[in-house]
Amino acid sequence: MILSKAINYILSAVDQLFSSPSTVLTYHSVSDGATPISVTTESFRKQMKFLVESGRSVISLREYFDGKSGVLITFDDAFKDVYQNALPILKENNFPAVIFVNTSLLGGHATFATLDKDRSRQICTLEDLRQLADSKFAIANHGNDHRQLSGLADDEVISEYEKAFSFIKKSFIKNSYPDVFVFPKGAKNESVKVLLRSKGAKILDDRIDIYSDTSMAGFALKLSRSYLWLRDKLSSLKKHWSIFMLAFAISLLIVAPTISAIWQIGPDFRGIYPMLSNDEDQYLSMTREAYDGHYNFGSVYLKEHKDAPYLQQPLAGIIFEKTARLFDISIPKLFAVNDFLLPFVGVLLLYSLFFSLTEVKNISVLFSGLYYLIFISAFNRPINPQFSFLFLFLGLLLIWKIVNNEKRDTKIVLLYNLLLAIDFGIAFYIYPFVWSAIFVVYCLMLFVLVIKEGYLLYYIKNFLAFAIPAGLFATPFILNMQLASADPNYMDQNLRFGFLFNHWPGAYVNVAIMSLSLIVIFLSGKITNQKQKIFAYVLAISGILLNWQNVITGKAFSFSMHYYWVVTLFMLIIFAICLRSKRWPAIVLMFFMIIGLSYREMGGIKFGLGFADQLNISNFRQMQEFVTVADWFDKNSPRDSAIYPLGKNYNHLIPIYTYNNNFANANAGLFLISDDEMENRFVIQNFFTEGIDVEYIKHHNVEIWTNKFIERYQSESNRKKIISFITRQPRKEVEFIPKEYIDRILAKVDSYQKLGFEQSLKQYAVDYILLDKNDPGYGRLVDNFKKMPFLSLVAEIDSSLIFKVAK
Repeated sequence: MILSKAINYILSAVDQLFSSPSTVLTYHSVSDGATPISVTTESFRKQMKFLVESGRSVISLREYFDGKSGVLITFDDAFKDVYQNALPILKENNFPAVIFVNTSLLGGHATFATLDKDRSRQICTLEDLRQLADSKFAIANHGNDHRQLSGLADDEVISEYEKAFSFIKKSFIKNSYPDVFVFPKGAKNESVKVLLRSKGAKILDDRIDIYSDTSMAGFALKLSRSYLWLRDKLSSLKKHWSIFMLAFAISLLIVAPTISAIWQIGPDFRGIYPMLSNDEDQYLSMTREAYDGHYNFGSVYLKEHKDAPYLQQPLAGIIFEKTARLFDISIPKLFAVNDFLLPFVGVLLLYSLFFSLTEVKNISVLFSGLYYLIFISAFNRPINPQFSFLFLFLGLLLIWKIVNNEKRDTKIVLLYNLLLAIDFGIAFYIYPFVWSAIFVVYCLMLFVLVIKEGYLLYYIKNFLAFAIPAGLFATPFILNMQLASADPNYMDQNLRFGFLFNHWPGAYVNVAIMSLSLIVIFLSGKITNQKQKIFAYVLAISGILLNWQNVITGKAFSFSMHYYWVVTLFMLIIFAICLRSKRWPAIVLMFFMIIGLSYREMGGIKFGLGFADQLNISNFRQMQEFVTVADWFDKNSPRDSAIYPLGKNYNHLIPIYTYNNNFANANAGLFLISDDEMENRFVIQNFFTEGIDVEYIKHHNVEIWTNKFIERYQSESNRKKIISFITRQPRKEVEFIPKEYIDRILAKVDSYQKLGFEQSLKQYAVDYILLDKNDPGYGRLVDNFKKMPFLSLVAEIDSSLIFKVAK
């Protein structure tokens, strides 16, 4: 008893975290006969005494439905021993209870029981039940014949309920609740619940069974609402085991290239992790920037621009930096762990979204796995989409929870909208293609529901509950962007980033996907849940708006190609909703669209599934040599020193594995810096490169102007294709890089050659030169550098020479 009281004290405190107001205990038999469903008379007496001593409030069925907190005691099957043995003990403690009866079995025996010894047990007579009703027992519905309802035809289910309903209503005056129902044999499913509720049944669910093997400590545990929560979660895990297996398998596929590369490098692996996805070095560098204490993110790469307003969303880098510190691991190692962990969480979260919308496990498993498999190589890419899309999945799930709130409960409105605002606020500082998608879908969904249903004030209340905290979250970012937009380099950066004159081909593909999805919805015909169909239409229209927002704004903003991940998700959600209609024209169109998308992503799928033959192990092995160089810089150089590398491709490793910076880096163009400075740094970085001509400049254009000409070229080229198709006139080829830009670089090459290396180098901050003496292009410089008075050799590590630059 002491142990049970201690457990009760602890769990009572824990219960304050849970909102469920009551605990429902379910007994069957109170008898000294040794069967699993029986609780002995002595045990039952001790349990009721424990309720009194622990201060638990025992409530009636009426109080339960009125929302009063407490313990509700129930008995299934109406065994006669409840009347004989349980009633006196309940009377001693003045406790109410509920008995669920099978009306056709009254006065007979428990022929439905599993064990032979239980089949001989007597069932209460009608007179027994009337005396129970006079003694604070509520009489409720357990069906007519104790038949398992799952698997029965609808008319049989209704007959079981209605026969018992009619009998109880006619036979009892006191304490009769013919509409309160529990399932015989505990066998229930959602479709039967929906059917019975349509007939007015109040289904008492989430009950806790007390059996012969329930100890007093176990009884104290089961009284806890936290136990009920944990039991339901474990039951849910068991029910949805297949998605956990799928999440594990997909996560293993995504992390497999990294594991394989490390395994193949073998003993030579020294902590320099392979980078297998686009922009991985940028995300690693940003996280290292936070690790080095630069939370402003003015420039990750260049020493002089640290205090500029940030343009890259900073929150993910900060989150991962804090995580790396918490677990005391390197940032690259954390990113390798994330290759498994984040996709695992993502698959589960995406499954929750699909299951919440469709309530069909197989469909939800299918589409969750399909989405990750189509983009299996993309989800090897850290932060975006690997991390940021968790907030897209959660945001869409919360939007559905909000709009599907049939009771229009104010607490639910405030809770879900606040959670959506937090999700939106986090996404605002991580990835624009996530928060913009959440915002457009939510606003459009509310707008359509107001038109469709009315309830203007209710949906305004929803929007304000979201918009006010979301606006507060977004305000610091907006203020920062105002500072950034005032910078004279802001327009140069936007063009280099690709925010203007962006991927129009991506926009057309995305809009085509959404347009075909609209046709799928139309071909699907009637969908049982009208809000599901509205949600499907809203996703399709939102996808079109997100990609062709230039029609509204008059400006071509954002990488349309990045919305490809978003609209494909929208498409699969639409398919999952429409698949339940079982309309073959819609299913056939879905099938061919999925095949088309899979074919389009075949390169990424092949890499994800057949990565072993595509890993450049020799390059990864060579990268391990940088560890010794990085250790030297971290021990001997001042923080935020600028390094000018010549030879081995260490440029992208410097801001990740040291606390120092680059002299020049193509990704520096993603921050506030002028085109002129980007061009100068490129030319100075290539001071000793021979044969810089037009073709060399075109080939290395990204190192100079980042995405500027790629985006503009694709945009203009696509427009001309469309115009040529409409007018049937020959298409004039678009100039990839305007001649004046190339001429400008060639002029700067001549200018800096005349100025000389020392004066050219010192135009910008530079503290060290890292030279590979074995490099065929730069090894010849070793003797020259040793003779230059402004350079001093301070270290020689294998083939790497480190020169300090005099101020």
